[in-house]
Amino acid sequence: MTDALARWLSEKNYRGIAINFIMLTAVLAVAESAGLFRAVGGAAIGITCIYFLFRAASLTVRSSSITNLYQIALIWIPGVLAICLALTGLYLVTSTEPMTLAYLLGVILFGCELVMLTIAAADLEGVVNAPITPVETA
Repeated sequence: MTDALARWLSEKNYRGIAINFIMLTAVLAVAESAGLFRAVGGAAIGITCIYFLFRAASLTVRSSSITNLYQIALIWIPGVLAICLALTGLYLVTSTEPMTLAYLLGVILFGCELVMLTIAAADLEGVVNAPITPVETA
């Protein structure tokens, strides 16, 4: 079973990072410290946000002459939405009492959207290295 898990983790480079973010979220939720969650969770969002913004900006600049507005929106919207929802989850966690419904929803939202932001940035990594071809629009 561990061989299958190791093989699955090695197939995509972001899977190990996503598992680490899920474990980090669980540890922070169990600690029930708003200050710790704010500091560590904010740093995790910040680092992942910088990585996404770097990837999205480099892809946008690299392909700006041959892409249309719809393609640029597909580059930016998933990551920006994940950033906003992760910040909303962080706000819910740090502004409510531990183990209330809002706290639990904030923890789930924070963890899921942090993983989604990681996946959005990792997906752009493969696109950045791919050759760019013009797209015809009707």
